[in-house]
Amino acid sequence: MKIIGTTTGAYIVTATKDELCQIAGLNSAYSEEAKKLNLNVGDSLAVSALWGALNHTRTHKEEIANLAKQLRAEADKLDKMNAQVEAPTVELRS
Repeated sequence: MKIIGTTTGAYIVTATKDELCQIAGLNSAYSEEAKKLNLNVGDSLAVSALWGALNHTRTHKEEIANLAKQLRAEADKLDKMNAQVEAPTVELRS
């Protein structure tokens, strides 16, 4: 990406399709999602919103890691419950 000019409070840039796709949050211009992306002159990319989501993830990484641990623990419980449903154990009492 190259800055080629300025306007009042903004920049005019040139960018490859690959760069624009990456700014839009896609892996590359060759991804399946990018093939659906039809960029035209005058289109806007919500860079601020994308940056906000990334920044939120970066600043809350400890909370996200703790949530992942909690979800894994709940998933383990569900797996045990599912195993019981699939192959219930029956205790015989005399």
